[in-house]
Amino acid sequence: MMRPRSYRRVLIAATALSVMSSPLVMIDGAQAVDAPGARPTGAGGAVPPPQTGDLLYRVTPLISLPGMDRAAVTTGVDVTDASMLLVRIGPALPGHGDDGSGGFLTGPGTIGARLNLLKTCPGGEPENWRPVAANARGNVMGVGECRSWEDSQVSQLSVVWSSLDDFSETVDECPAGSGCRVDAVALNARGAALTTKEMTVAHSLVTNVTGGGQSRELVAEQDGMQVRGTALADDGTVVGVMQVRVGGTTVWQPFVAPGRAQTPVPLPLPAGIPASAVGSEVRLLTSPDGKMIIARIGDSVVSWDAARTATISAAGSGFVPVDIAADHVVVGRTPQGPALWRGGIVRSVQVRRLPGDARLVDAGAINKHHQIAATMGYPDGRRKAVLISPVPPTER
Repeated sequence: MMRPRSYRRVLIAATALSVMSSPLVMIDGAQAVDAPGARPTGAGGAVPPPQTGDLLYRVTPLISLPGMDRAAVTTGVDVTDASMLLVRIGPALPGHGDDGSGGFLTGPGTIGARLNLLKTCPGGEPENWRPVAANARGNVMGVGECRSWEDSQVSQLSVVWSSLDDFSETVDECPAGSGCRVDAVALNARGAALTTKEMTVAHSLVTNVTGGGQSRELVAEQDGMQVRGTALADDGTVVGVMQVRVGGTTVWQPFVAPGRAQTPVPLPLPAGIPASAVGSEVRLLTSPDGKMIIARIGDSVVSWDAARTATISAAGSGFVPVDIAADHVVVGRTPQGPALWRGGIVRSVQVRRLPGDARLVDAGAINKHHQIAATMGYPDGRRKAVLISPVPPTER
């Protein structure tokens, strides 16, 4: 049975990985992705229409786990500023053996370690575990389930590992039979974890920040309104969407809770974006310094600067923001594949020497060097995590 404590230390064992012949690629500096020359603006300082360009990257296949099914799915989840790649494992494709849930963290010139989940569930079986984020300290955040051996009841935990050879700490949980679901959302550089908890019976949704010297729940000014945090800055700033009552109607609205504030502050929508375009599924992102916020709302990309002035850009480009680098370059998805956004301009990512018939299908995160945690796909349905890095101008 699960021990009734909100914080639990869980032993992790490290599993050695077999290393492929090529090390992960390292590059020097973010200038490799900057557009040449001055960035143009339209009349009155308006953001110009989106453009595509040639941002040249190179890719190195992921370090493999011994004994993993060739059809096992791996996904690039996050990449730290030290070029450590966080990888999610599974699920396996239909008709193949179960490769197990979980993930591992690996980097250039290192032997990575897989999260051993056998001791994360005292008295039970771990199920459906997935890594969510990693930070520069080597902390890893994940979420999963524990099925009791005694009565098959399922509890859900969100945990943070301070390092892969250390114990983990439970930062949020939903005990078996509680009627709630917890989700691991984000982990910042100071070790603070952002989680959400949804009570299915009471139809309530709360957002918590735990660790990194703080512990707080975001509470809307209006009673009974749901708050869904979607990103966390290094100073504790949380962004997301919340419910507000307007007349007799309840609508969703983007918010920011700056620093360590508990009360979310509504963010203004720019002209041309109706309030009805904002739903519970809208995902706001914040830069590590908390000075930039961006989201896809409807068919447009909306960004807010440090003064929280809203601007529409990249309308019709299909760009969906995924993560923000320290210098406010944004990696995202488009129908054509991963792309970068900066100052309202969207540029596609072109990858040099993809193996065989693979193509880049997704991007998960970006670091200060503009390296991207990505996923490549094959025609037979396989998905493999990769680290892609900008090609320096001297090598183009």
